[in-house]
Amino acid sequence: MIIVLILTGTLSLVVLYGVRLLFTARPLVGGAVMAVAGAGILLVWDPDLSTRIANTVGVGRGTDLLVYLLFILIAMLVLLVHARFRTYDRMITELARSVAITHAREPGER
Repeated sequence: MIIVLILTGTLSLVVLYGVRLLFTARPLVGGAVMAVAGAGILLVWDPDLSTRIANTVGVGRGTDLLVYLLFILIAMLVLLVHARFRTYDRMITELARSVAITHAREPGER
């Protein structure tokens, strides 16, 4: 029972973080964080629900379903991080070109 309270408290903090994101520049991310954390709280208090959902979609155990969903989530996060790094790489390249052009000198000039 102690782990249920610890997980509920932790996920409640994540919900509060989602509320904070909801009212800042990232309302879509905030809503997603709140929804996932809320679903986590629900599954902590009713663990058999994950098995019932898994059986409904054709997976044997709820744990297996959660692992599959986590795999999809991690793959999506890797792609998003990769896209962000590519964007930063382009921005740094443009900045370096701009600085190089701004500080360009004539040949032989010191």
